[in-house]
Amino acid sequence: MHLRAALAWLQEGDLERSQFQLELVDPSLLGPFERASFNIVTAQLLLGRSELLEAREFALSTPAQANARSEPELNWTLVRSDILAAADHFSEAAQGYFYCSQPNWTNQALCRDQLWLSLTRASQSSLETLRSTGEPDLRGWIDLARVAYLNLGDFTTQAQALAQWRQNYAAHSASRNLPGSLAQLDQMAASAPARIAVLLPLSGALAPAGNAVLEGILSAFYASASRAETPPHLTIYDTEALPLELLTEILRSEGFDGVIGPLERDRVDQLVNNSRLGIPVVALNQLSRPAENAIGIGLAVESEARQIADRAALDGHHTAIIMAPNSAWGGRSANTFATTWQALDQSVAAVLRYAGSADQASLLESALHLDQSNQRRSALQGLLGKQLNFTPRRRSDVDMVFLAASPDQARQITPLMAFFFAEDLPVYATSTIYSGSQNTDLDRDLDDVAFLNYPWVLQPTNPRVTSLPAATASLSQDLKSLQALGVDAYYLMRRFPQVLGYPDAVYHGQTGTLQLQSDGNVDRHMPWATFRAGRVASLDN
Repeated sequence: MHLRAALAWLQEGDLERSQFQLELVDPSLLGPFERASFNIVTAQLLLGRSELLEAREFALSTPAQANARSEPELNWTLVRSDILAAADHFSEAAQGYFYCSQPNWTNQALCRDQLWLSLTRASQSSLETLRSTGEPDLRGWIDLARVAYLNLGDFTTQAQALAQWRQNYAAHSASRNLPGSLAQLDQMAASAPARIAVLLPLSGALAPAGNAVLEGILSAFYASASRAETPPHLTIYDTEALPLELLTEILRSEGFDGVIGPLERDRVDQLVNNSRLGIPVVALNQLSRPAENAIGIGLAVESEARQIADRAALDGHHTAIIMAPNSAWGGRSANTFATTWQALDQSVAAVLRYAGSADQASLLESALHLDQSNQRRSALQGLLGKQLNFTPRRRSDVDMVFLAASPDQARQITPLMAFFFAEDLPVYATSTIYSGSQNTDLDRDLDDVAFLNYPWVLQPTNPRVTSLPAATASLSQDLKSLQALGVDAYYLMRRFPQVLGYPDAVYHGQTGTLQLQSDGNVDRHMPWATFRAGRVASLDN
């Protein structure tokens, strides 16, 4: 009775009364049918109170039933998998979706779709772990997801992998109804842009950035050309040498069927909004607004700030100090994190916009309320007329720090936190804190800081690209990330019909896991890393 009442109040949106009724239920007395309903109500209450960490931990600690026999049990399997997928536990979610995708359930089609999405989003290592414990039909799905992993590469390699999968799993249920764009792979290859113009600033102030992007494009191009696939024809134009109006006329008159570039935001807007162009464009910056036949991919810090907010909330943090440079870039990162964080019902304790090391110290001391603690000590010493043994106490409500900083700035901030009795506060940082090359002596100060980084930087050896010159190893993180942008832009251009035709698809690129958004821009989900003894180590499974 109490369980039914809890469910009824939950459906009415009264979380307090639902929780009261649920607390009157003894879970140990419930059978499988009622226990599944109890789990659903518990999880929904946690989500309703924005207790994301608790919901994730409850889902992880409450296994799904592989052989569920009732609708509530199957519903709990679906709810649990939804929670885990939202928390980026894709392999665990996929296992649950697999259980409820069997033919004996009304939601089979939904679970099958979610199974595929989760598998294509899971990391390669987590897929390996799941494959070693999964049953044969699930292993078939996992091996098919490996084929989908090749969707940001050349068509020949993916087509060969798909043919091998069909041979190995001729009787698999997916072989009769391939998911996503795999069923259209031959048509996609035939419709891939074959004459591509590359528009980049190869002279002037932006030449280093333009040339780094071009190195990435050519690296991907030569990797494709080295296999059986017939590569496209590339023509490269310097946007600093030719007016964009003239370039637009050249693009139309020369019969190009794809454009990569430009790099600058104003030129992107000018090109993609030109109604006379009529050619698919992969712009190397964010689109200001959706444009027909165009997508934007860039390295905007806003994407990182949003991902950090989501991760910190899932990790159970609630009150943040924001630290960012007093610059336009710092302002965008701080504002985006704050907006996303507050939309998740979390709190911002302070926003610290620093200009230099002196700013960092004074702003951090004030934000942690250590200046107030020291003032109380001085007042008490004046009252008593003697020196006191005294350890200042920082404020206790703050439980994390969002940090946007360069490597040098970050190396100054983390020792300051220890000096101000805040070494226990978790720090979540943007990719900019890493220089791009190993420096163990300097980076020891960044130990245990969680930060986002590019797969291209973390795992530079990749079969989808050729080796770049040895000098690449000494490039800055900024230039390496631009190389990665070039690689991803090349393959997205080749996959242009697929990207537009299958917006749910994800692409495991060199700048992150990529997915097209409704605004026409490609969102990046980057892997997590940290420093251990001054060395970069992955935090993702």
